[in-house]
Amino acid sequence: MLLKWSTHINLHAKIYVFLTATLLCVLLIFSRVPEINGQLTGLDIEHTKYYKSGQEIANFFEISDFIEVKITPNQSDARTVFNSLDSIEKNLTDVFETIHVKSIHKAKNILLNDVDTTINISSVLTSAKSIPIVQDLISTDAQSFLLIVTLDSTTNLNITTFDSLLNKTYDGIKDLKSLSSLHIEQEIKTALTRDIVIITITLLLFFSVFIIYVFRDFKSLIYTSIIILISVIPALFLFTILNIPFNLITALALPIILVLSLADAVHILTGFFNTETTNTKDSISHSMQSYIIPSFLTSLTTTIAFGSFMLNSAESIQNFGLIISCTVMPSFFLTYMVTPFILNFFKKKEQKEHSIKKLFTLITTYKKQISYVLISVSISALPFISKLSFNTDFDSFIPKGSVAELNRQEITHDFNSQLSVSILLEAKQGNSSKTIEKDILKLVAELDTIPTIGSVKSIKNQIDFKSKLGPFGQFVHFPNKNNPYRSSDRKKYRIELRLTDIKYIQETNQTVEHILHSQYSDYISHIYSKALLLDEVNQNVAQSLFYSLLFSFIFIFFSILLLTKSILTTVISILVNIIPLSFIVLLFYFGNLDLNILTAITTVVCLGIIVDDTIHVIYRQTVLHLKTDELGYGIITTSLILIGGFSTFMLSSFEPSQTFGYVSAMIFSITMLADLTLLPFLLDYTVKQKSPPSPLK
Repeated sequence: MLLKWSTHINLHAKIYVFLTATLLCVLLIFSRVPEINGQLTGLDIEHTKYYKSGQEIANFFEISDFIEVKITPNQSDARTVFNSLDSIEKNLTDVFETIHVKSIHKAKNILLNDVDTTINISSVLTSAKSIPIVQDLISTDAQSFLLIVTLDSTTNLNITTFDSLLNKTYDGIKDLKSLSSLHIEQEIKTALTRDIVIITITLLLFFSVFIIYVFRDFKSLIYTSIIILISVIPALFLFTILNIPFNLITALALPIILVLSLADAVHILTGFFNTETTNTKDSISHSMQSYIIPSFLTSLTTTIAFGSFMLNSAESIQNFGLIISCTVMPSFFLTYMVTPFILNFFKKKEQKEHSIKKLFTLITTYKKQISYVLISVSISALPFISKLSFNTDFDSFIPKGSVAELNRQEITHDFNSQLSVSILLEAKQGNSSKTIEKDILKLVAELDTIPTIGSVKSIKNQIDFKSKLGPFGQFVHFPNKNNPYRSSDRKKYRIELRLTDIKYIQETNQTVEHILHSQYSDYISHIYSKALLLDEVNQNVAQSLFYSLLFSFIFIFFSILLLTKSILTTVISILVNIIPLSFIVLLFYFGNLDLNILTAITTVVCLGIIVDDTIHVIYRQTVLHLKTDELGYGIITTSLILIGGFSTFMLSSFEPSQTFGYVSAMIFSITMLADLTLLPFLLDYTVKQKSPPSPLK
């Protein structure tokens, strides 16, 4: 059927070009440039257990978001610093009426016995580290402190205006550095915009230079440019009608589509220029007939592989797969619809000896040796599979070198904010506040004995502080409302743990959960830590990606089986593609790369792409029963396009995107070697004596 359609296109090339151009014009009219979104949403975080626990604890504080401002004072007296804090609060609340400011100036009557004292601020910060609630705002070295700006759900805060108010000169304050999710989102949006522009321009320049170098014909550049438009316009249309923004994950779709769009075009050009006939029409017919069936199957397998991301629970990953899977197959049809018309303007000319052909000869000369090396290295990867684990560092999603990254690293280091775990306990029944507090003190004592916990902060710290003051303790009143460790009705209590090392997060969590479930089952308990949240998201993504990988493998298996009608050949093709994937294990393990939400999709992405050349080789060798010399030239060319195209992701501002690009480029290099050496090597021993099945109709 496809072969007949190919012939029909050749006979009615003008009609098909007109239909294609009309369709693209309509799609372009209704397409818009997607909005760039810096929010880390769409990862299905909202449905995780720890996100819900975090929401419960956030509701306990009665805030929806907050901004941390690290303040480093100079060697001024404390009164000057407190006055400046009052000024900062007034400047902020005058502009943003619904925000609330908390810092050490709220506790000046506790910190300073005499409001007119000239005591140095360093002495005040040092003594404040022993005072509950206030101590949470003081850095570990007592050289700086936090000012916390809490936002309610209705606050519409312009972060640029906010920072401009902080950038004013305040007496006694040397430096102010602010950080919040709003700052991070703004930095992500800025960096993402930069990445899209730089990566797209780099891709187009690379494609232009490479295509002209390979085919030595400027018309080839025009042809491939048209093919790129044929792929990009439908993708932009889908972004528009589905209202999908560019974010850290979906932004990867467009560059990938750019790279994929050239694969069929390069194979067609390779077939066109390397036919023995000098007649243009015969060359077009030969190229179309030779490549349309394997190109259809490669487009189909790529569509299914990326479509399998719809099995993922994360919306951003679903959208990423949806855009690519819904673009690949239409691009295949449109590419073949315009190809005969465009290639009619080409003139066949003798192809001189090319360095790519020399590379093909070199690789195939050592086919046997390279095959043995690939198999050996692949087997050596098996012991390391179990040693891989998901490790999502939230900081890796913040643009490298950005102000937000530097501020976050500094605040995290000075205030140990990454090592925090919160426990919220709520009495189920009508226990008295004294009974509840007695249980809380007992729990805190147990938590203090866990070796992985460095410190425990709770209502006990406030009780102990008042006890130390003896009879004067009755004059100290910790806030009843907005107390970080106790609700105003004394029914909910929060305990904050600081770990000795973040690597103990899961071990500590399991121990704490066991204590809560076994000894405090009459309380409703919630445990929250950002690290626990990211681990849970990782596990969900890993599980759904496993289903995507399994589904893709099954579909690819039956697609190749349909093509070859040979189980043995199909098994060989699958094994050959497992080998490049096994290299991912070695790259992540020995490269000490983070296996996280973004980099985890590399396996499925690579599987959807690396199988393409395998199908071309199998079709050429087992169906057409022809030599793969011409095809090998095309495989090296398309592989270099994939390697160079995905390498451009290393220009990204985001570490996961860089890892994704680097690993993918390496895998495509291994795939090229496997398809040119191991696959033909195995096929020579298994199917060379068999008569080829009939082509698909």
